[in-house]
Amino acid sequence: FVDSISEIWGPLLHGRTLLVLSRETTRDPQKLVKVLSENQVERLVLVPTLLRSILMYLSLTPNQRPLQSLKLWVCSGETLSKDLAGQFFDYFSASGHKLANFYGSTEVMGDVTYFVLENHAQIEAFPTIPIGSPLDNCAVYLLDEEMNPARESEPGQVWVAGANLAAGYVGGQGASSFCDNPHVKHPEFSRLYRTGDYGTLQKGVVLYAGRTDSQVKIRGHRVDLQEVDRAVAKTPGVDKCVVLCYGLDRGSPEILAFVTLQPDARLTAQHIEGSLQDALTSYMIPQVIEVENIPLLVNGKVDRQALLKMYENTNNNDDSEITLDIDYTGVEPEALETARVLFETVGEVLGRAARGALSVRAGFYELGGNSLNSIITITKLREKGYYI
Repeated sequence: FVDSISEIWGPLLHGRTLLVLSRETTRDPQKLVKVLSENQVERLVLVPTLLRSILMYLSLTPNQRPLQSLKLWVCSGETLSKDLAGQFFDYFSASGHKLANFYGSTEVMGDVTYFVLENHAQIEAFPTIPIGSPLDNCAVYLLDEEMNPARESEPGQVWVAGANLAAGYVGGQGASSFCDNPHVKHPEFSRLYRTGDYGTLQKGVVLYAGRTDSQVKIRGHRVDLQEVDRAVAKTPGVDKCVVLCYGLDRGSPEILAFVTLQPDARLTAQHIEGSLQDALTSYMIPQVIEVENIPLLVNGKVDRQALLKMYENTNNNDDSEITLDIDYTGVEPEALETARVLFETVGEVLGRAARGALSVRAGFYELGGNSLNSIITITKLREKGYYI
């Protein structure tokens, strides 16, 4: 994990104390906030998904106001949405807190650009949160297909130069991602790396403008949608599939797999998701949606917007009408009422995204939960008089 180098040695080389937390703690915002407060942590690096969870937890106790010493929050690994940045300054208004947006990748030794937000006004100054300006010893180029500089406000591919570039990939794969720099003015910037991202230059800073390929960031992990597509397509009984990412612009991306089934197949979406656990890591497993057919454009290509609109319309329906799959096996009679409230609340939060039956044997994350909707679940349970 390349970010660990700068995140561990950076503070230590500057004489600062480093606090390393367990994965269990980072998954529980209540524990995380408690540890950060007790240790008076001043700087924190996290993905936007975790920031959203922390802010949601803090909103449950608006009168306590912890984390006042944590002045610098650094977001990296995912798109930082304007909505989330706004929530940050709504909570930490007029208290000197800063929210930094960093951008980079493994091939360039972590982060290469940054943009620091200090108030609401900066959020409204741009259409999206900028990824900013190059760090020291780095150079960023926005180039067109002929390797010429893109015009201001027009998208160009993001290329990076500097001493931080990797020598290449093991086995010589992906050699086309590295090349000589035709715009070199210093030997240290003689090589370029193509990030696979688009960017635009506005008001002197770079704004992220999407990917040139099928890769997306899910909870800080780089995911190739084509790899997910191949895994879904190999599932026995699946006829056709289209894998898309929904909600990337809002900072809460979800992987969706729209599938049609073979005529004799006896499959459900949950069965397909279950079978994918052997082929994909947990954060890559999509929400599978069975459809009668894959919509096409007049040119024969898949109508991706129609599929996303279909999901959006379905997902915005009243989830209270869904029949929940609940299994009370193993629940003691005296705990039955508590189990009923817990299972129904989890089902209400997960809605159509729930993967499998709700039972004492099912893990929250296995059912499709994440750190964000865990906070929503805890909030709803507290409203019903149950505390976790």
